[in-house]
Amino acid sequence: DGLLFFTDDNSEPKKINISKFKKATNNTFTHTQINGGNFIEDHITVIKKAPINAPTLTMSSSKRSGIVESSTSYNFTVPGSGDPLPTTTPAFTLTFNPAPNFIVGDTIILSASEDDANFEDEIEVRIKIESVLSNVNFSVVLQSVSSLVPSQRIVYKAVLACVYGAASGLALEGCILALFIVAFSIKQASNKHAELLTLALITLVGVIWESLVASQHLMVYATQSNTQLEGWALDGLVLAPYWLIVMWALFATTINQSMAWLKDKLILAAGMGAIFGPMAFIAGEKLGAVEFANESAAMMVLAVGWGVLMPLICIIAKTIDTKYGVSVSAT
Repeated sequence: DGLLFFTDDNSEPKKINISKFKKATNNTFTHTQINGGNFIEDHITVIKKAPINAPTLTMSSSKRSGIVESSTSYNFTVPGSGDPLPTTTPAFTLTFNPAPNFIVGDTIILSASEDDANFEDEIEVRIKIESVLSNVNFSVVLQSVSSLVPSQRIVYKAVLACVYGAASGLALEGCILALFIVAFSIKQASNKHAELLTLALITLVGVIWESLVASQHLMVYATQSNTQLEGWALDGLVLAPYWLIVMWALFATTINQSMAWLKDKLILAAGMGAIFGPMAFIAGEKLGAVEFANESAAMMVLAVGWGVLMPLICIIAKTIDTKYGVSVSAT
């Protein structure tokens, strides 16, 4: 391959690229030039020396170059009421400093600065870049405001309270906590009528679905007995346990907040439902709240059902948003 390897039996082996060195040597009286300088032994030593200086690493939270973290200031509440802006708010302009490298279609997560005494740690606002007006000005649409509603962490704890409660005979206590959070979510909604209607319809969907599944006897809930004391029978239809219905109401509070971004992504919603729906019941089984009578059949039914339910829930929420949502001008 045009390479010459040799050693003098006294030092480490050497390697010469014959054609390269011929081109770098003009005559027998001029020093061979390698890499813009005089040829030295290090150029042909096979064993390379360890680096003298430590490497320098450039860390980034994004694959995109340029500035991807910036600051802006905006009041995300309805003037005069203090309620959070609804997702039906028309597109408005935000100014960022320093100028960020945002592009159309980016979803930006905003959080309050640590030294802002007017906000708590749980604030999260999601916006989507609709158009780039200048290097610092962007037209955005609001996807969700979670600052004045129960945080995702609190909702998660309430769900665990319902599940643990059902498994340990304290279902009623877990439901009371969950209902407090549902009531608080309605109280803080910018349009209480729309929020209440959304929660009611989604909970109704949950009651119908869970009752149909329970009637197939694919699983047995912790609070159910042979006499179906808490899983009431009605003409062969077994109604879902009350704590499961309360969990549906609790789940419905997230569709206009932490899960609001999913309303326009029905295919993604279907995929997420098909995956995470069955996973939730597997977790419930491990906690002792449910027991599968036929696990493989139950998983198939849950995957298909939740694959349909999630897009349906998104459609319900978006339809109510469009019909009853409060419209607030923001510039």
